[in-house]
Amino acid sequence: MQAIGATVAAISAGTEIASEIAREALERIRRRDPRIKAWTAVIPPANIRDPLPDGPLTGVTFGVKDVFVTDDLPTRFGVSGDTGLDSGVNAGCVARLLESGAQLIGKTATTELATYSPGPTRNPHNPLHTPGGSSSGSAAAVADGHVHF
Repeated sequence: MQAIGATVAAISAGTEIASEIAREALERIRRRDPRIKAWTAVIPPANIRDPLPDGPLTGVTFGVKDVFVTDDLPTRFGVSGDTGLDSGVNAGCVARLLESGAQLIGKTATTELATYSPGPTRNPHNPLHTPGGSSSGSAAAVADGHVHF
């Protein structure tokens, strides 16, 4: 995955297509996440936004830790089972990113309630290790090139 600035420049120049970058992210997640377990939910390909708002982050892909509410993905706070909160709204930070043209790919794994028992996420560079902590899914997703941030 290329750097954020390079992605924005390529989309602006017309050499990259934002929806294709998102599809490539989803494909990489499909292939690699069964081993890494960085994601709790990803958008279906049909939910890729096209066109995206023109902004400073147009076409940049991102995941949000599963403690931030989003309008179309359940928020589970790292708790297993059917405890998802379907809020129908986006957290302010998520809304701002979407308005800036970024593409939400999904929810990343976190430790239970972002503090307690470790989650299942593996370090993509050494699967015998955890990326650790409440941002483990986010760290693994970026480190393995699933999303820009």
